[in-house]
Amino acid sequence: MNVPKTAILASLISIGGFFSLSAPAQAPATADTSSTKWEWCGWGGGGYFWGAAADPSDENVFYLTGDVSGVYKSTDKCKTWRFVNNGISNYGVYCISVSKSNPQVVYIMTTDGMNKSVDGAKSWKKLEETGSKKLDISSNRPGSVRPISIDPANPDIVYAGSKNGVIVKSVDGGATWKKLEYHKTKAEKTPEQTKIDNGDISILGDFEGNTEGWNADTKYDSKLADASSQSKKFSCSGKGALEINFNCPAPSWKDTGRVQKSIGGKDFSKYKKMSARFLVPENAPKIQGQLVVQSGEKWTWQAGEFIDAAPGKWTELNLDLTKLKELNDVKSVYFIMRSTNAAYNGKVYLDTVILQVSAEDQINPAALVPEKVSGIITSICVSQKNPALLFASSTDFPILRSSDAGETWTKLKTPTNASFVKIAPSDDNIVYAAFKESGIMKSVDKGETWTPASTGIDPKHGPREIAVYPNDPNKIVCIANNSWSGMFYRSEDGGTTWKGEDKFKSDLLGNPTGPDELKGEVAEGLKKMSTLTNIAMSDKNPDNLFISANWCNVFSSDGGKTWVEASAGADITCTQDIFFLKGKTYAVAMDEGLLVSENNGKTWKQLVPLRWNVETSGHQWRVVAMEKNGTEKIISTSSPWDAKPNSNRVLISEDGGKSFKIVKEGLPGYVSNANCMWGRAYPRALAVDPSNPDIIYLGIDGDPEKGKEDRKGGGVFKSVDGGYTWKQLENQPGSRRMFFGLAVDPTNPKRIFWGCCGDNGGVYVSEDAGGTWNKCFSNEGWIFNTVVTPKGTVLLGGNNLWSSQDSGKTWKKLTEKTGFTVVGIAYDPQNENRMWISFVTWGENAVGSIQMTEDGGKTWKDITGDIPCNKPLILRYNPETKELWAAGVGIFKTKM
Repeated sequence: MNVPKTAILASLISIGGFFSLSAPAQAPATADTSSTKWEWCGWGGGGYFWGAAADPSDENVFYLTGDVSGVYKSTDKCKTWRFVNNGISNYGVYCISVSKSNPQVVYIMTTDGMNKSVDGAKSWKKLEETGSKKLDISSNRPGSVRPISIDPANPDIVYAGSKNGVIVKSVDGGATWKKLEYHKTKAEKTPEQTKIDNGDISILGDFEGNTEGWNADTKYDSKLADASSQSKKFSCSGKGALEINFNCPAPSWKDTGRVQKSIGGKDFSKYKKMSARFLVPENAPKIQGQLVVQSGEKWTWQAGEFIDAAPGKWTELNLDLTKLKELNDVKSVYFIMRSTNAAYNGKVYLDTVILQVSAEDQINPAALVPEKVSGIITSICVSQKNPALLFASSTDFPILRSSDAGETWTKLKTPTNASFVKIAPSDDNIVYAAFKESGIMKSVDKGETWTPASTGIDPKHGPREIAVYPNDPNKIVCIANNSWSGMFYRSEDGGTTWKGEDKFKSDLLGNPTGPDELKGEVAEGLKKMSTLTNIAMSDKNPDNLFISANWCNVFSSDGGKTWVEASAGADITCTQDIFFLKGKTYAVAMDEGLLVSENNGKTWKQLVPLRWNVETSGHQWRVVAMEKNGTEKIISTSSPWDAKPNSNRVLISEDGGKSFKIVKEGLPGYVSNANCMWGRAYPRALAVDPSNPDIIYLGIDGDPEKGKEDRKGGGVFKSVDGGYTWKQLENQPGSRRMFFGLAVDPTNPKRIFWGCCGDNGGVYVSEDAGGTWNKCFSNEGWIFNTVVTPKGTVLLGGNNLWSSQDSGKTWKKLTEKTGFTVVGIAYDPQNENRMWISFVTWGENAVGSIQMTEDGGKTWKDITGDIPCNKPLILRYNPETKELWAAGVGIFKTKM
């Protein structure tokens, strides 16, 4: 999967910033979030699962997490799974840990902080201090292997490691957290760093990670410094400096450039000196620098002397604070620069801006910046026998050990770039560690010394995680990967030798994707493991092993000798369309292709692709089906991962899905990247003329590329032969950036509506089957869905839902909601006043709802109910069964 659906969905997080909203106009929705019951009706597997854990008190109970789907729970040894997302704050869950002393307590880590459950995952609550806007104890894909560890005797004591290299500890169940300073011991600290710890030195700017609040000040007349940014090209201390663009068109003693840091009224009274270092290139003319403090109610300007820079060398600046006034109320500090002998247009660098309690201290700038936290904390492990002993692994540091519950740390003599570390539960002298390049290593003396322990593991396989039997430290298992291929290994002699297994028995009932992969490639009925992410071992029965993985999760009841697929119910499908025809339900999805159910969603069958195929494996976006010659004609749109040229195409079956023809004639032979919704063009819209099924319209986003005649972009394409050949319309709407916004008016099939986004976004209408276009809706510039009912009512999904009863001449806003986008739209064809919409947010946050109206939009009722994923992109009403289907991540239905 070259373009993961997670990355694509996450790329839409910023879209909400384009929308503006006004005051409510319609009656508020009636909350009904507890009474509407949704039934899951999708299939399992087919995506990326990342976290796995076992209940230590019940060998039947396991947990599983997904990159877009939240959390699942099994109570039957992984035979079936169900969603457990009630109250969850974020659906991107990569790590999970269950308390041994109280298995009802479960912690998870998401892409935006951590959540906690105290009732076995029946409900979740976000641990607010861990969120991305605070401590940001969030996961990294794929680096976070198992970075949560709970004290075995106390579920309120928990350790967590973040994607930013931070380790934190909570002793109150996650309400508050303390950062653990593992990266520098007291013995390793320089005198300067000790003074920082004691408050004798305060750093106003070392520019290690960003500009740290220093900005070019363009609010005064000269404005010679017009930009500033963090740079790693030069540094006086650490690895970064502030890079300033200084443009002085003529030599001047008066005109200056300056950068400012707002202080906000802080007290500098205890400090005697402010100092900094600045640098200009070797070929620069005479440049002078100066430090300034503004303080007091009148913002008094108090400046130091101008000092000449030594080109190519760091020059020290000092400001004697003992001579300044009102230091108890400092508003801002400045670095000023001027060129007095010649014009200059170039860079000036600033670093190591500090305050000192002692004016006499000579500071070594290089010793100021301590070794910083960096990299990813990949795992943390607390000893089961001695909870004060813990180990941590990191991408940037050697294995770390603390013997006092995280107060102090020792860097052990191991390689860096470790994916995992594990203390043997029955003997905490024995520790195993997995390194991406160095394989598995073992210590028998609590980490003092290490020996290789990888004999039998293929060097191409990078080990990811290790599990140790609770009562035998020599019986260990591990998972390892080589690109998209996974391998399970087992050792019964403490890592001296290993045996591997990568085959498992498939379960097409639970995960129907790729059925033809079972035919002869490995062995009849068997598949090979894909990328493996976590391994969970049952404390009650250690031979019960569960592995989370890409596409197919697996379970073993014999210690890993044999494996069976364990994905049933673990629905991670990103569904893009659903279509009903004569008792059959068709669904297309990103990654997984086109499937059909003949029993209303109880079971599913893959139609295409039946196995990996370079021309058809990838994302599918839209599907329509129609009766033809006694069978079904099926049309879907597709974007393969690896086809060359990697172009979009249409798939057509004339025999009910038994075979498909790939159609590319008339479609772009390349993938546009110009003005596309998700960074590249996708065929996300499809509409059939209801009066003539041979006339079909297709929507692909992407603008023409200037100067390239063969790259005419996307827009609206038309087929008049049932989809076998296509022609890009000569005239196009004003914007080609689109989502689901294409619809044909059943009351006048020559009338076509196109909803689009961004510059010139809105809705365009053609009254001549696409010959010409006119803009008919400008109230919003981001329209994600366009629907026309059988009676000709036009419905638009943008910030809110809009309706037109006169073919787009006038519009009425039917909802008013802040911070959401209407994407899913459905209606009852027997009563068009009954409509359903989904309010979604972009990204992985679990914020969305499903709303229903029975009076044409005058009033609305919240029917989100117990749906596990609350922001479906797709809503479809089936009038035959009187059910509303909701799909996005997972597929669900409810009686209406």
